[in-house]
Amino acid sequence: MSLMCDARDIEVNVTWPGGPGTNQRLEKVPSRFAFAFENEDVKGMEEDCWGFGVPPGARSYGWFKLLLDKARKTEYDVEDVAGELTNGLLELPTDMTAKEVVTAYLTKIYNHCMEMLEQRYTANILITTPIDFWLTVPATWQAGAVDDTKAAAGSAGFGTRDGDTLNVITEPEASGIAILTEQAERNPELIKAGDNAMICDLGGGTQDMQILTIKAVKPQVQLEEAVPGQAGKCGSTFIDQQFYQWMEETFGEAFTNLPKTKIGHGSKFMKDWEGVKAAFTGAAPNKQYYVPLPALGQALGATGDHGVASTAYDFMDNAVVLSGEDVERFFEPVVEKAFDLVDQQVSSLRRRKQGSTKLQIICLCGGLGESIYVWKRFNDFCKDRFKGAVKLFTDKQAWSAVVRGAAIRGLNGNTVLSRKAKRAYGIGVHRPFREGIDQEEDSYHCPVGGKRAVGAVAWFIVV
Repeated sequence: MSLMCDARDIEVNVTWPGGPGTNQRLEKVPSRFAFAFENEDVKGMEEDCWGFGVPPGARSYGWFKLLLDKARKTEYDVEDVAGELTNGLLELPTDMTAKEVVTAYLTKIYNHCMEMLEQRYTANILITTPIDFWLTVPATWQAGAVDDTKAAAGSAGFGTRDGDTLNVITEPEASGIAILTEQAERNPELIKAGDNAMICDLGGGTQDMQILTIKAVKPQVQLEEAVPGQAGKCGSTFIDQQFYQWMEETFGEAFTNLPKTKIGHGSKFMKDWEGVKAAFTGAAPNKQYYVPLPALGQALGATGDHGVASTAYDFMDNAVVLSGEDVERFFEPVVEKAFDLVDQQVSSLRRRKQGSTKLQIICLCGGLGESIYVWKRFNDFCKDRFKGAVKLFTDKQAWSAVVRGAAIRGLNGNTVLSRKAKRAYGIGVHRPFREGIDQEEDSYHCPVGGKRAVGAVAWFIVV
């Protein structure tokens, strides 16, 4: 009997404290955290809040995990254009480190995870069952950031019980394992050994790209890293920034002076905008999108400013009015950065000296990978750039591909047979003196090791 895990056996948690409603399936929880000591005047903030439970208007933080890698800038980052909206993003509380904030957030995740497992399997079974925990990290993170992530998770409780383990896998690699394994099971004609597949993990804060070579399809998918991955801070949250900037430019202080409970993270206004963003399929003639914001109508009415607002705000429906062209413009910087990352990976593939230098597959995953508009743009891009030679597909659960892939990796073992070295560290060492090879001026006498030579370097390769 085979012990291999079928990809369809993976069950993703879809219930989170403070979620919008019992009928919604939420495959991920926002990386938001609010400390009670900074929000003493906020109702319901007697204790630290996280994820969906952060009240609108609370002083909160997001993207803090990126600060573990010092938020290094790359040419693929989208410029930060909206200071008000990003309040709390890539910021930390005074006198706290990124590692401490990540630990506080992961502690909440761990406690929720263990509570859910106890409800499902009972405390008696849980206490005697070892658990392998897998963390996912961006493909381009430095070794120090990965170590800090593991340390924060350990401090939060992950892998600390007897028998439990704590492991790490890169996000595009995990997503690739999930999507390619599932495609091999459902649509085996789509992939074959020897194909190069680019995994486009289009997340909220970052977009990670990585090309994997499919070495085998049966009895299980086996992969090989074709070229080192690349990433940029150009995720879907930057679409929100473009929208917010448009609101500032269009309505001025009538908008920016509104309280954060009305327009900040977690507000009904931003949740309604999320619905528009998720449902957007492309600009269409005379198509308009409405984002309710009654408080803005009251502010405009108080100032008597009905100029540009006569077309951008509907006073009958108390809603902001967007054209399809407006929404498309908000997407544009993020989509273009994604295409730049694809081009970079394809160029790296074409420069490789061994194996196929052609791309056969592009897989879209991550939250933005579920967008119909983004899929259409990628489809047009592939037809133009690759003349129909590249197959493009996504998954109906693209948002959770990364966690499903990490689970498959833990259950089925290592399916990525080899990886490209991303960096190397050299450490100066001394070694036994080699007569006729080493120079006498490099020699010295060691009381323990005898005659030695200095000036050697020991290399450590990081994959």
